[in-house]
Amino acid sequence: MFFRLGFKILLAWVVVSLSLLQGGEYLLQPLLPACQALIRELIGGWLPHLSIAHGQGGGILQLQVWVLSAMPVAVGVVIPKGAVLNSSIHVIHIFVPVAMLLTMLLVWPVRGWLQKVLLLGIGGLFSVLMLLLTVPVLLIAILEIPYQEAAQSASSLYQPPWFMDWMVFYEMGGNLLLAVFGGFLSVWVKQCWFKDVL
Repeated sequence: MFFRLGFKILLAWVVVSLSLLQGGEYLLQPLLPACQALIRELIGGWLPHLSIAHGQGGGILQLQVWVLSAMPVAVGVVIPKGAVLNSSIHVIHIFVPVAMLLTMLLVWPVRGWLQKVLLLGIGGLFSVLMLLLTVPVLLIAILEIPYQEAAQSASSLYQPPWFMDWMVFYEMGGNLLLAVFGGFLSVWVKQCWFKDVL
């Protein structure tokens, strides 16, 4: 029983991972305008531009920011007006929690393949929400790392902004927690709202 379940999980993980590796950058492309808008809302005084550099390994998501007004980070540390800042992240890295969420839903027991499609559709909606909650913040945090390090060097009392904490949380296992939470939430929504559908 455990061997069979483990095999199903492994097979689902391989299928989902290969699918996202091949098509992740195309799935991410429609979300770029929303991510840009979120970055503008989170950091005033930035003019962001997102693009995807196609290539092996799923491509790279690139953020380029034009700084429209000087931004003090700490005493003696300022992001100057007119600066052009860049950060990037591998697309496949972005999709790791999505792959975990969809793998979980693929092996979740349901009644018939139409129920499975419905469950995966709900999981897809939560995947989009998860990407919108994580991608802009990760790119901002990566871009600001040099300035945050300089601020911490200038003062031992300096407290990094919330988006740096979010990046640390995400990279230290928060992506797994988000995936599991999104998976169980998808199952709950299906069972509560679509229990008698199909």
